[in-house]
Amino acid sequence: MNLEVAAPDAPASGFSRVVHWIDEAIRWAAIVVLVITTVILFLAIGSEVLIRYGTQQSSLWLTELPAILFPWMTAAGFVLAAQYGQHFLVEFGISHLGPRTARAVFMATQLLNAATFFYLSWTGLEILEVTGSETMPMTGIPSSWSYLGVVIGFVLLGVTSLTTLYQAVSASCNPLKIRTAPPEIIEGSAA
Repeated sequence: MNLEVAAPDAPASGFSRVVHWIDEAIRWAAIVVLVITTVILFLAIGSEVLIRYGTQQSSLWLTELPAILFPWMTAAGFVLAAQYGQHFLVEFGISHLGPRTARAVFMATQLLNAATFFYLSWTGLEILEVTGSETMPMTGIPSSWSYLGVVIGFVLLGVTSLTTLYQAVSASCNPLKIRTAPPEIIEGSAA
């Protein structure tokens, strides 16, 4: 069994195509949320600075936008990082294990990750209930809206762990090469 081969790009079976589609949908959704929240936050904070310097006053509803949108932006970022295998991973230990042991450790880690993220999602629902009655003073948006982004992020991380586990089970490649970022987004490789 050769573990140095990169993960295949094209899924072969029907279930593999579903897993591939799920990953693509997660990536697309995370990119859309990341771009939209970044643009809105940039415009809101820039406008707030201009208003403050121009009028010596603050626009209170603009100051609430970061509290509302930053958790969504952060969640989209950590989900996208997980999709591209860019999270911190202790490769040192796995690279010093035999191929079968490394694979078993990797798969056990993915199961533990999925269980942890789904548990965090479940407990996050309790936080949503508590914060649902609190509203932002100027916009009237419930405080739970901010936490919802993190809860959804945890669900997507759990799903990403399961799709990674499936890919590790179905592929005969090095499990550390299952999730890799395209060359154009890796630092230093942009032309």
